[in-house]
Amino acid sequence: MPKLRDTPQQRRDKAFRGALDRGLSENEITDKVLADKLGVTNVTVSRWRGGQYPKMTLERFAELAARVGMTGQEVCRIIGVPYKEEST
Repeated sequence: MPKLRDTPQQRRDKAFRGALDRGLSENEITDKVLADKLGVTNVTVSRWRGGQYPKMTLERFAELAARVGMTGQEVCRIIGVPYKEEST
């Protein structure tokens, strides 16, 4: 049986969860600390890590990305747009 490919949404979800987990781990941030900084519950952060984030606004996502140190490339992969490095 051929291997099924992930849908674009599934790839974005995996990228989000991976970037969030990496950011929390590298910055030694707990779900509780991140939740307090974002003004949500640690249950909400736990749900995000599990792939449940249907009501996350773009503003909330931007704040979350900044707090955990997501790269521009990761953010673009998550929201599904091509990444272009800024030229100076």
